[in-house]
Amino acid sequence: MTCTTIVAVPPVLRAEGLTELIGDIVLKCKGGVPTPAGQAVPRVNITLALDSNVSSRIVGTNNLSDALLLIDEPYPAPGTQNPPTFQIPPDAGTQLVCPWTQNSLNCPIVGTGNGIGTYNGSSGRPNVFQARQPVTNFVQWDGVPIDPPGTEGVRIMRLTNVRSFTFGNGADIVPLIARVQIPGWADTTTKVGLVPPSSLSFTTAPGLTFPRCSITPVSPSANPPGSAASNFIVRFSEEFPNAFKPRNAGTTIGNPAATAAQNLPGLSYETETGFYNPSLTFPNAAPVPGLADFGTRLASYFTNIPNGMQIFLPTNPASADGKISLRLVDAGSTDANPYTPIPSIGFLSANGQSQAVAQLPISPGLTGSGLAVWEMVSADPLQQSNIDIPVFVAFAPNTVPATGTGVVYSSYAPIDAGLTGTAIPRFFDFGTGGY
Repeated sequence: MTCTTIVAVPPVLRAEGLTELIGDIVLKCKGGVPTPAGQAVPRVNITLALDSNVSSRIVGTNNLSDALLLIDEPYPAPGTQNPPTFQIPPDAGTQLVCPWTQNSLNCPIVGTGNGIGTYNGSSGRPNVFQARQPVTNFVQWDGVPIDPPGTEGVRIMRLTNVRSFTFGNGADIVPLIARVQIPGWADTTTKVGLVPPSSLSFTTAPGLTFPRCSITPVSPSANPPGSAASNFIVRFSEEFPNAFKPRNAGTTIGNPAATAAQNLPGLSYETETGFYNPSLTFPNAAPVPGLADFGTRLASYFTNIPNGMQIFLPTNPASADGKISLRLVDAGSTDANPYTPIPSIGFLSANGQSQAVAQLPISPGLTGSGLAVWEMVSADPLQQSNIDIPVFVAFAPNTVPATGTGVVYSSYAPIDAGLTGTAIPRFFDFGTGGY
């Protein structure tokens, strides 16, 4: 049996990313002698090594990973596919998980004699295999029964849900390279991602200065709402399309916490989640492999806020074309809490539109600070986009706040400076987001 790599267009990965989904690696194998009917299919170890750290989620003991191997493009059980309108091929196998065992004697499979139907998903014929991560830069599928398809057949092996560190790969656009080895059958290298210098930029307009007397007091809880316009904006800009992603295919503006299956092999759902089939049972994996913890998060850290000043921020900002929508969230001390929206306390006007707002909690002191985190709930994967966050500054009536020049530092969130986090997604901070 000989195997070649089917090369797809490698995805563009975020340079700041620590859990970027690389492109699926698909091996197309031909030849060999099919295992005789009733005899055990021989087992092999399949390894995938990157020129960067693998960061797929560890979901069980023995460093079990949520990186998966799918054999012969199995589909979900009819009626559970997403999107529901997708027509499952009539001869397709049904996804069935092989539980991992420590002695590598995973799921004994017997041959069919001609290599056809070996992995059709019926009892005793699994086609979904879970990887283990023994070292930082590679994953291994232990003891996978591989049945050569013969001269007339084709065996397809898809390696999916592999995530990688991508930061620090260089100042130019550089490729991320993977090497796949199946002893005696395959030893291939392929490009699985392109990493540009950065994926996100930030600006504020006008410059962030807190004047003493020129700000109209804001009263978002008044009826009618306060009429003050925003004092400045923070703009988040994608450096390429699809840098901003919702959590999952089920995530919507109307139901930001919802999730849905992403269970069709090879289909790009353009979310932070990878291959994810909640209908499958993984005895040695919790949670079910593939599901991200949240959508792309964008953070702004306000510092040097004069005493007596208040800041109000929109709770559900959107891009001008409506294709990008965020929610202000309580992300906790690590910025990695589950989706928890912050409720609005009233409305203010920005760009002629009413904005639901919440007050930024400011730490006490002569010059305060506060952190705001927004989570992506919808995005446009085909268009490079900006989103402007209006910022409203106010002070209590009949008070004279101190003057000062504030700083807004913006970045992705959460930041994993020690490279020890577990949230998906998470990011490295290059230290370029201050204004």
